[in-house]
Amino acid sequence: MSECRHRKKRRLIVAPNIHTGGGLVLLKSLLKCSGSLDDSILILDSRAQKELSFYVGTRDVFWTPCGILGRIKAELFARKRENECTNIFCFHNLPTFFTKKKVSVFLQNRLLVEQSSLSDFSLRPWVRIALERLILKTLFKKIAQFLVQTESMKSTIDNWVNSEGLNQKCSIKITPFVPEIDENDHADSNLPDSTDSDFIYVADGQPHKNHINLLKAWEILASQGHFPKLLLTLPERDYELKSQIKQLSEKKGLSIYDIGMVSNKDIIGLYNESKALIFPSTLESFGLPLVEANQCGLPIIASELDYVRDVCEPCQTFDPNSPISIARAVTRFLGYNHLRNRPMSAEQFIQEYL
Repeated sequence: MSECRHRKKRRLIVAPNIHTGGGLVLLKSLLKCSGSLDDSILILDSRAQKELSFYVGTRDVFWTPCGILGRIKAELFARKRENECTNIFCFHNLPTFFTKKKVSVFLQNRLLVEQSSLSDFSLRPWVRIALERLILKTLFKKIAQFLVQTESMKSTIDNWVNSEGLNQKCSIKITPFVPEIDENDHADSNLPDSTDSDFIYVADGQPHKNHINLLKAWEILASQGHFPKLLLTLPERDYELKSQIKQLSEKKGLSIYDIGMVSNKDIIGLYNESKALIFPSTLESFGLPLVEANQCGLPIIASELDYVRDVCEPCQTFDPNSPISIARAVTRFLGYNHLRNRPMSAEQFIQEYL
């Protein structure tokens, strides 16, 4: 019998666009599993090489260069190596382009299967999301199964499949795996001094993260004489939002502090120095900060939406589309008295106004 017939079949794990955020945290937790994935062939993003190299070890890996040409090289690499593998696991929301085998897709970006408008997005993310929506629909027939983390995400994909008229059979499995918190990972903190806060919101500045309504809520609180401290973690690419927050904070005297993007190893330190996580996002496939805060025992104030209750039980909820509702949830949590207009009788109304 030839050597090829004895050769062990392997997995091909494809993650060419995973380099920040919750996706990187989850990918790192997978690569930490020594033994289980040692035979895998990996396609990873070169922008995450510094973060992932330690966990890759001696595995067979292709580091995808940034840009369209780099992505094409990654796809050609996948096509070249697919015959060595029993299955292809796409961790980056989309199926591979050139491979012939059916693939499993771990779908983390809810925007790709939502019917929501992208009008609030700036041009570059609008083009990217619109293109990825088209790719997912076009290559749907290559997908053997979707892997998702919540029931509401499964329901969203079901609705998308029906609305797009996609008749190809495809299973959807709920696999809510989360990274375990290792306190040793957070022993050496790079946090700036005095990061203690009343509330923390760990998110980038995409429109569905809903920072604008959160800012309006803080304005309402200030008009009532309340100035709770809010900590934000916006990356440099959100420079317009960062500038808006700085100007508004200075003008209105709001206690809002943006400390920039924070590495995952420092996130737990931020949770430990905060009174609560506030999470006004209008759309999430999973909401990893909700899980992390829950694991740390940090109270959560969040949108009254399905994705929230998929993973946690918040102590206060609000309508994310209403700054007043957000402000009221904050006052309830902090125990501030909320002054309401007392109803008056018809007689009082006549005497007062007529």
